[in-house]
Amino acid sequence: MVIRKSEHFFYTCDEQTLRSKKEMLEWVKNVNDNTFSGHVNSARNDFVNWTKEILKDGPLSKRLKQIDNRKEMIAAIEERMENKSKKTKKGVINQIKDAIANG
Repeated sequence: MVIRKSEHFFYTCDEQTLRSKKEMLEWVKNVNDNTFSGHVNSARNDFVNWTKEILKDGPLSKRLKQIDNRKEMIAAIEERMENKSKKTKKGVINQIKDAIANG
């Protein structure tokens, strides 16, 4: 899911604009430590609400709420993206099977 409305973008403190989980993942992987800790630390994770309210991914949001470091955040996002991809592929395969079975 890529966000299209600018009022829903995530604007980082280093002036980057994030519009998807993929962009969030790349930012987390590549941003410097000081900038990362400005958004994610033991007191807060600025991505929790954005992930829940804008990206509509409650499970990832809940997981991010418990994370305060880059390594765990990268793992959580990658795992969630991989799981969503598998579900999407499985859904498409099931649709094809149903179409074949039902003519």
